[in-house]
Amino acid sequence: MVPAGGGRLLRGQFADVREVAEGDRVSIGGLGVAATPARHSGVRLPFGPRGPALGYVIDGEHRLYFAGDTDIFAGMQRIGPGLDVAILPIGGWGPSLRGGHMDPARAAAALTLLRPRSVMAIHWGTLWPIGLSRLRRDLFEAPLRTFVDEAAAVAPDVRVAVLDPGDALELDGSSDGWSTFAAR
Repeated sequence: MVPAGGGRLLRGQFADVREVAEGDRVSIGGLGVAATPARHSGVRLPFGPRGPALGYVIDGEHRLYFAGDTDIFAGMQRIGPGLDVAILPIGGWGPSLRGGHMDPARAAAALTLLRPRSVMAIHWGTLWPIGLSRLRRDLFEAPLRTFVDEAAAVAPDVRVAVLDPGDALELDGSSDGWSTFAAR
């Protein structure tokens, strides 16, 4: 699934490319996937396609929200009921953020709208200018530490999964209704 207008980038590389718009629902391998709004520019410069930025809610044994690139928006409250896991961006490219992205504090505030059982932070400490992560490792790792602290302050009932690259996130159907994380 890709936002409407983005299919040409992937056709020929994947067998099944489906373009979707906000509100579209698709069934994939027994899972329901719904395209949700996102507050981010859909323009891909310099010559990429233009289309809406989207998030996705995946319904199956568990209910997950993948926010994609977005800033916090009031409609997150409508996405939230019954979420097992929210996968939220907490940074951008390099040490600074431009519009359409959540910083750690804004991502933690999004938890008050979404109310997931658990959250996993993404989109931090990866695409940095060459060499900067070695020179200023503190800037590279700070978003996750800040997010963990902010999430604990504003949404203490939400479990925060901290995963290293290559780790797995396992969800079990425990009787208390909480999901359990196990890193591998």
